[in-house]
Amino acid sequence: MDEQSQPPQELPQKQPSPSEPDPREAAYRKILGPAVALIVTAGIGMLLSLLSIAMSVFQVRLMSMIPARDESIEQALFSTPLFMGIFNIVPSLLGIGIGAVIIFGCVKMMRLENRGLAYAVCIMAMIPCVSPCCILGLPFGIWALVMLSDNDVKSAFQ
Repeated sequence: MDEQSQPPQELPQKQPSPSEPDPREAAYRKILGPAVALIVTAGIGMLLSLLSIAMSVFQVRLMSMIPARDESIEQALFSTPLFMGIFNIVPSLLGIGIGAVIIFGCVKMMRLENRGLAYAVCIMAMIPCVSPCCILGLPFGIWALVMLSDNDVKSAFQ
C-alpha cells in the first residue's frame, strides 16, 4: 500500500492526568457549598419577607374594620392602618430585594465570575439588619469568604 493513500493520522490530544485535576473544577467544588448555603439562606429570608407582607396586608384589612376613635390629627395620622401597613411592608420589600441581589451574586460566584460581587454578597449576608436571614447568613457568609480567600479559588476567578 502506498503512503499517500493512507488517511492522515490525528495527533493525540493531551488528556488531563488523573493526578492533575482541573483547577477551575477544584475551585468550583470549594465554592459550591457556601454559595448554595447562601442561596438557601436568601430564599428563606425572602419567604419570611413575603409572609411578613401578607401578615401586614391582613393586619391593615383587619384594622380598617375597627371604627375610628376621636384622636388628635397627629395620633390619627400615625395610627392609620395605611401608615402601619407601609411601615411594615417597606422593610420586607427591601429584604426581598437584598435577597435577590444575594442570590444573583451567589450564582455569579458559582460560575466563578465577578469576584468583587461575590465578596460583596458574602458581606451583605453577614450584616444582621441587612441580611434576609441573618442567623444563617453570618456563618455561611464567613464560610464563603474563607473559600473566596483560597488561592485556588482566587486564581480561578481570573
